[in-house]
Amino acid sequence: MTMSQVFRRSLFVLLVLAARTDAAEPTWSLPDDPRAVVLQMQFADGSGTVVHTVLTVQRDGTFTDGDAAQRGTFAGRMSTDELHELLGAIIENDRVLDLTSASLLDQIESEARRTSKDWRIQNATTVVIRVGLADRTHVVECLSPDLMRTRYPAIRELDRLCAVRHRLQNVVAVSRVGGLEEARRLAALATAELRRQNGSDIQIGPRDLVQVRGTIGDLRQVQFVVEPALHPEAGESVHVCVFESPGSAPRISLTPVARPL
Repeated sequence: MTMSQVFRRSLFVLLVLAARTDAAEPTWSLPDDPRAVVLQMQFADGSGTVVHTVLTVQRDGTFTDGDAAQRGTFAGRMSTDELHELLGAIIENDRVLDLTSASLLDQIESEARRTSKDWRIQNATTVVIRVGLADRTHVVECLSPDLMRTRYPAIRELDRLCAVRHRLQNVVAVSRVGGLEEARRLAALATAELRRQNGSDIQIGPRDLVQVRGTIGDLRQVQFVVEPALHPEAGESVHVCVFESPGSAPRISLTPVARPL
């Protein structure tokens, strides 16, 4: 199997993750330039300086993550259908174009006053998500949206922003782990441990993979996040980490996401 085939198979998971709710023609269109950036996620510091580019996707479907960008290479390539499915999920399901940085900040500040829980967090990372369409580029920024969502669960827009972040992280993670079959193998280990510890019937899958550290044949850690938005039966978010190293049996840990602080 060629490397391009591996990437194409690994990205088939996006068809599951990014399933559209209807078959209507999209109300949006993409730029003509095949090298135009249509999706991007970056991390910025408190001054607004970008410190890491997580993912950049071009109009022609090629995508790169931070590590590949440093090497001057692409991480993989999506088909046109895969790209449209991913954009459809983000634009139509998560309604990212309705999310604005100013509105999110206003709601966070309002909830901070109401709950007496300060939203300012020292050294926290700001997530910057960019969507490039034919007629506009939409950018939304939010300070540590996962933590903000935990602290202020009444802000439903944070659920949508975190769903976008999850989808984009999944693109990188499935590519880095080595493809769909490897993601499935690891997901099966995570599912078995979740069932052993609490009797859960939740089926963890490749779409739940969000982070990979290390490589095959060395110490490697992968993280799955069970999101209630994708698993209504879960009730709450759970992080499942699988650790593997040569000559040792896999080690798996579960961490329920913290309650609001």
